[in-house]
Amino acid sequence: MSKILKFAALLLVCVVFFNGAEEPAFEGKIYFRYQKPDGKKIYVYYVKGDRVRIDAIVDGKIEATNLVNTKTKEMFAISPKNKLYMKKDYKPADYSRNPEIKVEKTGNQQTFHGYNCDEFKVTDEGKGTFLTYYVSQKNFDFFKPMLECINRKEDISTHYFQIENLNRDFPFVGLQRNANGLEVSRLEVTMISNETIEDTWFDIPYNYTEAKY
Repeated sequence: MSKILKFAALLLVCVVFFNGAEEPAFEGKIYFRYQKPDGKKIYVYYVKGDRVRIDAIVDGKIEATNLVNTKTKEMFAISPKNKLYMKKDYKPADYSRNPEIKVEKTGNQQTFHGYNCDEFKVTDEGKGTFLTYYVSQKNFDFFKPMLECINRKEDISTHYFQIENLNRDFPFVGLQRNANGLEVSRLEVTMISNETIEDTWFDIPYNYTEAKY
């Protein structure tokens, strides 16, 4: 009997260990398109640990770069065209839950680039804003701390935080419509690559000048 109990205890320990072992945090590149009625931009995230580089690309060229350290809250804006960089102040974002905004997990799922995503609908009738997100909960530890650092003000960013109880999450699609059902903006991942990112991607080029304000 004692051998059976010991075996059962060992089996329980193994189950807890393997179920509790989390996948390492995402490291790699994420390309996505931000579409609005007045045009579109391509963004690329380079992610490594607490560091994120964000390139905004227009007509195939890097228009601007932001370097974010989600642990130290240190941020820099870089202008490749002017060879300038500027340190940005950290301003804490207020993404507190608004009870008047309705959040629904629909139960629908879709797969994007090999990642299973759950559909969430966020309805803000007071602002006439209706959003749909397809969210993966895998190993995207960087995303929410990054958003909090850069403190984006668009509804498609701020209303994402109305969805509670997400873990290691990242939206592969974010779609915003107005009260008439017309599309206002769309964020959509176009490519994702798990790979090692060199530390140099987070360096300010040596020949850039600091801009003061």
